[in-house]
Amino acid sequence: MPVPDARGARGRARRTGLAALLLGVGLLALAVPITGAALSRLPGDAVLRDLRADKAVGVRALNRLIDSRQMAGRWREDPRDLGDLVLAYLLLAERPAGDPAHLLAAEQTVTAALRAAPADPYGWTRLALVRWQLGRPAESIRAALNAACTTGPNSTRLKAIQQALRAKFPAAPDG
Repeated sequence: MPVPDARGARGRARRTGLAALLLGVGLLALAVPITGAALSRLPGDAVLRDLRADKAVGVRALNRLIDSRQMAGRWREDPRDLGDLVLAYLLLAERPAGDPAHLLAAEQTVTAALRAAPADPYGWTRLALVRWQLGRPAESIRAALNAACTTGPNSTRLKAIQQALRAKFPAAPDG
């Protein structure tokens, strides 16, 4: 009857331990950016809650939202964070002393968000709105609106914005 080799059992235990350690390190490497981004978002989350509750939000709060989303993007890029950035830029541009640079930043950010998540009807609607506010050609606004309507389900608020923009930029006649 063969005698079990003690070195073989110890070697298997070491290999199993090493594999578990490597798996743990790999999972930790994946978790750190996700956790860092989530923690970076926290200061801006309160601002978003206020916006969703239709509360007045000041310039400092909008800048806090922008800072938190940019910091989260340094950890891990998320299209939703980019959408929050676009919203903040649009709200800053609407202020009486609004800087047109905010609209340009919104256009760049929403374009980046749509590259990451092209099936986002909110992103396409925001792009149409930003293009309209920047005075871009009607064809580019209609193209964004068409993409918004074909990419997914729309909320009542979103449809109202789309209908208002469609009224300003009706479809071109077929020719």
